Amino acid sequence: KTQARHKDKPGTLTYSVGGSAFNIAVNLGHHGINCSLITVLKKDSFISDWVRNRLVHNNVKPLVVDSTIEHGESGFIAFRKNGELQSAVSSMKVLESETYNAELVDRAIADASLVVVDCNLSDNWLSKIIKHARQQGKPIFVEAVSEPKSKRIMDLTNVSGICIEMFFLNELEAHFLFNKKFKDVLEQLKQQPES
Repeated sequence: KTQARHKDKPGTLTYSVGGSAFNIAVNLGHHGINCSLITVLKKDSFISDWVRNRLVHNNVKPLVVDSTIEHGESGFIAFRKNGELQSAVSSMKVLESETYNAELVDRAIADASLVVVDCNLSDNWLSKIIKHARQQGKPIFVEAVSEPKSKRIMDLTNVSGICIEMFFLNELEAHFLFNKKFKDVLEQLKQQPES
């Protein structure tokens, strides 16, 4: 006997390119700010071609490190009810690639006035990009992305003593990282002496 909760239900599907890094880059591009996005895309993929096209269309220069064909597609599927997120699934298999192009990253950082990274990147990639940015004296901004992923940058800063200029996080991410309410974190930051 099939229960009602297992039946297919009619709905609306919307396809779009997004993600923290894409959204930040596109917003900068829309404001006329010269912007590049370093990303990993699967080779010979319709989705990869679509992402490249959307970046160029939005005034963002794609600096693509192609992954091998073996990696699965990256994606995020959200189930929304009345516009509110009910649940979601993300797959970032392509980011497990260790295809790190130091020359490409160095060139991009040299041309940048600041470096923005997001916590979708692996620990290895975050560490290398931040190290390159620091060596070139570039300010570093970090987008937390989600509660569990945001821990990656905290682990890096605790181990290596890397200084981050700005850390973008929401209330849930702040609570997850600092085990405190967001207002308490803000109060604690206000108490810190300026460097």
